[in-house]
Amino acid sequence: MDLQTSRMAATQVASGTNATVSSSTRNTASATRSVVTGGTAATASEAGSTVGDGEYNTANGPYATVVGGFLRIASRYGQQAQASGRFAVIADAQRSSYVLRTATTDATATQLTLDGAGAVPSTQGCFVLDANQTISFQDMLAASTSSGAVVSKWNSDGTITRGATAASTRMVGITGSHSRPSIWGLPHGRSSPRRTRRTVPWSLP
Repeated sequence: MDLQTSRMAATQVASGTNATVSSSTRNTASATRSVVTGGTAATASEAGSTVGDGEYNTANGPYATVVGGFLRIASRYGQQAQASGRFAVIADAQRSSYVLRTATTDATATQLTLDGAGAVPSTQGCFVLDANQTISFQDMLAASTSSGAVVSKWNSDGTITRGATAASTRMVGITGSHSRPSIWGLPHGRSSPRRTRRTVPWSLP
């Protein structure tokens, strides 16, 4: 369904299966169940992606969302992005939220991913720093055995920075806490590229 009032290109339509563009101008919803509800020059180009409003916003990750604002990109699985402008390129000054998950049946360390892929994450399932990018983060994690007999919670924050190459990636100022009892540890790490891990643990005995 396409109810927008004007377009500047033939591709600025709701072309995906069950896709919707419900108003405004120059918007594109090109993937299955993608939605643009308003705004100008918005693009929703992955399955289940949504742009709510604003200008020049893009949701090109599966199930990603841009609620509104200006010059934002939500390119990762399930990402929600917020921005009101940029420094030099789109998305270089924005805030995002993510939900990561995994399940395991043994004591082997298992990677949390955006799509729940675990030990073999997909490209969309990982958060990847661009060259010369710095981010600050806040984590909140809950874990439980399947029966619910053992439950724990962690909170952490810090900064990750990367130079021109993935090998230059480093984590600084990591702090954290967790509730007791805890039979698990929660390391933070980086991959270079996406595999060589540096671990910063703070688990209590």
